[in-house]
Amino acid sequence: MEGRRRLRPARPGGRRRAPGLHPRRRRRPRPARRPARRAPRLRGPGPANRPRPRRPRPLAIAAHRPGAPRSPGRAPTRRRRPRPLAAPHRAGRRRSRRPPPRRIGPESLAYVVYTSGSTGRPKGVLVEHRGLSNLVAWHTRSFAVGPADRATLVASPGFDASVWEIWPYLSVGASLAVPAATLRLAPEELRDWLVRRAITISFQPTAIAEELLRLQWPARCDLRVLLTGGDRLRVRPGPGLPFAVVNNYGPTEATVVTTSGLVPPLAPGEPAREPTSAARSPAPASTSSTRTASRSPSASPASCTSAAAASRAATSVAPP
Repeated sequence: MEGRRRLRPARPGGRRRAPGLHPRRRRRPRPARRPARRAPRLRGPGPANRPRPRRPRPLAIAAHRPGAPRSPGRAPTRRRRPRPLAAPHRAGRRRSRRPPPRRIGPESLAYVVYTSGSTGRPKGVLVEHRGLSNLVAWHTRSFAVGPADRATLVASPGFDASVWEIWPYLSVGASLAVPAATLRLAPEELRDWLVRRAITISFQPTAIAEELLRLQWPARCDLRVLLTGGDRLRVRPGPGLPFAVVNNYGPTEATVVTTSGLVPPLAPGEPAREPTSAARSPAPASTSSTRTASRSPSASPASCTSAAAASRAATSVAPP
């Protein structure tokens, strides 16, 4: 028939088959190809988009067993013993879980301050606990420091006066206020900050204390003692000042303070002049090498309170 493909005649006893196929040559299905792995696309510089590094596999080291035949051509290797991380304890001794006892006495070191002093060469001064405890006991007793007081922290930690500003007040539970560094350049703003924060005892360097003494203060002020030191005081407090001024001096080796004196205020109508040496009453020094823990104060709480009350009664200054 035209238009149709003629089938080949089948073999005797066989079936007809399509042209082009052989019973012995059957097509086998090809295995599916796996898609090739593509590198991950990095959309950003972040570490989360980076491919994870493969962890190195541990190397297996075959050790020689005793009695096993060695491979020919290799030199015998010596087996090394692993070193212990810590030395084993001696027999009969056990490690105690209790911390070692603290052995702190009067001769123990409290702090180290570097200063040049009069030599001009930097040196470290070792201050012991007995000198620091003596300073704390003298200060709290002389100026009647209590938990309700609010003091200032002006000196830098590298200056030994910071020890005097910190430990006497923290030992009795008083508060410490730290002024901003910009207030040192503006005496008026520093005065307003002391009044606003209700500071009761404050230490100021001599240069700043002289500027504060030249200002007018409100009649009612919580500040009752102004401590100063570090240089020669050339200004006396005026009449009507609501607080007492105490001038101090001491080398670093003697634990900050060895001499403390109350500066008397000017009388009404008295011209302002530099304080004389007679106005300063020295106190017996108690250095760090002294074994006694007592210090005779020159400015007692009664004298500071009476001086402040007398200055208030003399003249009242209106608040600025």
